[in-house]
Amino acid sequence: MKKIIATVLAMVMALALCTTAFADLPLWTNNGSTANVDLFDGQFNTKTATGKMTFNAAVAPTVTDGKVTKEGTVAHYIFATKNPNTEDYDVYQGTYILVNSIPANADASQYVLVKAADENVKVGDKAANQSAASQTLIMKKVTAVNYYYTATEFTAWGDLCGQYKKPSNTDTVTYFSYTDNDGAKIAAAKAVAENTVPSVNVLFNGEVLTIDTATYQTAKQHSWAASAWDKKGVATEYTCATCKTVAKVINSPVNAPAGSTIERIGNTLIAFTYTPGTASSGNTGSASSPKTFDAGIAMYVGMALTSVAGSAVVIGKKKEF
Repeated sequence: MKKIIATVLAMVMALALCTTAFADLPLWTNNGSTANVDLFDGQFNTKTATGKMTFNAAVAPTVTDGKVTKEGTVAHYIFATKNPNTEDYDVYQGTYILVNSIPANADASQYVLVKAADENVKVGDKAANQSAASQTLIMKKVTAVNYYYTATEFTAWGDLCGQYKKPSNTDTVTYFSYTDNDGAKIAAAKAVAENTVPSVNVLFNGEVLTIDTATYQTAKQHSWAASAWDKKGVATEYTCATCKTVAKVINSPVNAPAGSTIERIGNTLIAFTYTPGTASSGNTGSASSPKTFDAGIAMYVGMALTSVAGSAVVIGKKKEF
């Protein structure tokens, strides 16, 4: 019996220790729920404010018939302090997103360490035990939470047809690729995100970025020249001077081979297939000219791909140091 009592007491003490260890973490149970929190400066670990933080759950963008018709929202937290006139916590102080860490090259002052409110810790005091993941939450202050599209980092620069020439500022600016309602794009982001026009916002690694439309890039275009003619002197083939791709002249999109790309040169339609290689390998691209003509609606897919390639752009975001 004594052993059982000793075991139970040990378990109770262990549970008490666990409760103490995790008591410093604020908890949000569902969308719209609030928690009393203290904010500590991410750089110096000193308390900067106390107030209420409201959790807003993520909402995916609305897609209708393959097009984004309404913005989505990244999961975020709104921090407010007490109004001295009403005693309500309605003085907005900022919007934050939850992150796993503060990057070594980031401006730590843009981050806060969040703990459950403790009136014994005064503003300006340094928090104890603030380094362990179980004792603090790390959040980053943000200026935008609404977005339309999801982006990935873009690094596939090249000098071949269909590729993007590497900008001179890639050492300080990160470029992204994404697909909007008009097609595939490659682009860069503004240093500070904006929430005013969500249709130009993208989600990257859990953070909303605003595309800088002034940084749009254009893929290298083919340089076509007639290279074969029929007996009447009418061009039947065009060859790209850059990549040597051969394109066949067609009289209608429905007569283009499946999977081919269609372009218009004046009043002439040409069809071709082309896959850019890599500049480092010296490959000028994989090219082939259509051999047969298959009628069908599938040819319009090729035209859609041309539209996508033609509208591709590139966006950059200032890297944090």
